[in-house]
Amino acid sequence: MMREWLVQARNAKGMSQADVAKQSGIVQQSYQLIEKGVNRPRIETAQRIGAVLGIPWLRFYEDEDEDGES
Repeated sequence: MMREWLVQARNAKGMSQADVAKQSGIVQQSYQLIEKGVNRPRIETAQRIGAVLGIPWLRFYEDEDEDGES
């Protein structure tokens, strides 16, 4: 399940996946998997991505509740 809200937040900032990954202190491949919804970030990583993109980090943990799946 693609995290469209994450892609939109990144695009709104005019950032690439590599930009977000670098500023968040993770590798681009890890960020890509988070954005695709394959992986859920650790709390610390979610907080850093949220700070970079100006979004609430808890949003990463709301995905499961929206459709009832993990």
